[in-house]
Amino acid sequence: MNKVNIHQAKTQLSRLVELAAGGEEIIITKAGKPVARLVAYAPKGAVRRPGIMRGKTRIKKNFDEPLPKELLAAFTRKTQSVRLLLDTPGRNYSWSLTTGRSSTTV
Repeated sequence: MNKVNIHQAKTQLSRLVELAAGGEEIIITKAGKPVARLVAYAPKGAVRRPGIMRGKTRIKKNFDEPLPKELLAAFTRKTQSVRLLLDTPGRNYSWSLTTGRSSTTV
């Protein structure tokens, strides 16, 4: 980090810009107090476009229905174990959740 006063920054701007482009940080001071910082330009990331996932996801009609009692009990520790079947298009996964002990995946 280089500190230069405002007069030096005016007379050596090209050199300071080269230093900043190379990754250095230049602090410009006025009367010994920092007033500005010269750093390399970093372009902003890609602009987010709303609706980019439209048509690629599905939410089932029963999405907001209450959980089955057995599954809810597994999260509230009111049962020792619950067997859960996850249905994914093209794949079926079967998980066995156990509370109080290590989980076992089947």
